[in-house]
Amino acid sequence: MAEPGQRKLKLSLLRSLLAVCDSDFNVSAAARSEHATQPSFSRKILELEEAVGHPLFIRRGRRFAGLTALGREVAQEARAVLMKCDNIMRLGESHRRGKPGGELRVATTHTQARYVLPEVVRDFRENYPGIGLQISQGSPAQLVRQLEDNLADLAICTEELEHNPSLRVVDSYCWNRILLVRPDHPLAKVRRLTLRLLAAHPLITYVSGFTGRGTFDDVFVRAGIKPRVMMSAADADVIKAYVRLGIGAGVVAVMAYDRATDSDLLMRPLDPLFPQMRVRIAYHRDKFVSEAMGFFIDLFQNRVLGAGEKMTVGDTIRASQ
Repeated sequence: MAEPGQRKLKLSLLRSLLAVCDSDFNVSAAARSEHATQPSFSRKILELEEAVGHPLFIRRGRRFAGLTALGREVAQEARAVLMKCDNIMRLGESHRRGKPGGELRVATTHTQARYVLPEVVRDFRENYPGIGLQISQGSPAQLVRQLEDNLADLAICTEELEHNPSLRVVDSYCWNRILLVRPDHPLAKVRRLTLRLLAAHPLITYVSGFTGRGTFDDVFVRAGIKPRVMMSAADADVIKAYVRLGIGAGVVAVMAYDRATDSDLLMRPLDPLFPQMRVRIAYHRDKFVSEAMGFFIDLFQNRVLGAGEKMTVGDTIRASQ
């Protein structure tokens, strides 16, 4: 292996390293993601290791099984370097005349993407037609990793965001749960819902880690009641489909109820039984907040808070940079 410093460290080599990491150490998948042939991609990995002067990957035959201790440090620095490069490009775009181009990557949960974001996206596209908008879905834990790995610019969800020191977090709107049942369900006729009444019937709600499921479980634990959760799903539409089949009563976020399409189901508020949850928007602390990114944050805030509570969070963030 060549002595360190004999080769120049190209940014493309760092991108190749991270492509392998982000493809679960599958070199073929990483090469495809970089639009490269596997032989040429493998040569880049070797070139990077020669430039550094040490192996960066743990090898099992011809396969990569993970990163060495040094490899983990190099990958962390590589993400920071490439984020700075991305910031430089965004700075350049922000000073171009006319509407900027580029891409804005928003990672969120199904509930936000399906029920909250459509009007926000429509208005954003009207104001920034030259910017490609990429919406990806995942669990809150996955969204945090996407921000940390610079695979997303913004993340929107309820869980996971507020306790991560690498992120800047903007509080947004609060929501609570509702009960959805068929009109012939016994709970449709109950005047006053209680936790004990809910627990007496099969329930369908979100999987662990999604849309306030942890708080849902905690409320029942504190009350000393064990609910009969017969099914769970990450997707509110899936929950509603099984409610319609009569499998159980659905407990979903209030924004997942659509009066036009869900009129066949009876909706009951659960505000007295469960605490409010808060949706947050987050981005990496080292991320440059472009005009378009700040506009998206403001647009989301103003859309969900209503016209009477206008906010200019994005302007405040950009002024502090």
